[in-house]
Amino acid sequence: MSRQPLAPVPPSRDGRPRPVELRATPALLRQVEELYEVEQRLAHRRGTVEELEELRLDLRRKLVRRIKPGLWRVGEFIVGRTPVSPEGAIDVKAAIEAGAVEASVLEPFRKEREGYELWTVKRRRKARASRASRAAKAA
Repeated sequence: MSRQPLAPVPPSRDGRPRPVELRATPALLRQVEELYEVEQRLAHRRGTVEELEELRLDLRRKLVRRIKPGLWRVGEFIVGRTPVSPEGAIDVKAAIEAGAVEASVLEPFRKEREGYELWTVKRRRKARASRASRAAKAA
């Protein structure tokens, strides 16, 4: 019996994609939560940017083995991973300095860029509300 590929998850009523549930092991949850915290620190500029970017890159390298491109729900987190294809760019400044103005003349100045991935990590709204109510009960 051959395995059928997973069907794409239909978008929600507002047209946004819905996350696919991913089995959340304790180790995976810890890594996603740590990535979320690093993203929050970067957003609020706590710590040095270089230190946080290095930590974020390390966490993404660990998670890339477990989280495929797409939108995933991992415990209380929504994780999005979107590969971005490499593309070329024209170094216009170098072309102008060289006196070149036509596209065919600019082509030797073309610089290749590496592809990259966009990641998003958010806490689910329901999880935030339940955490706040638990904190209120504990107080």
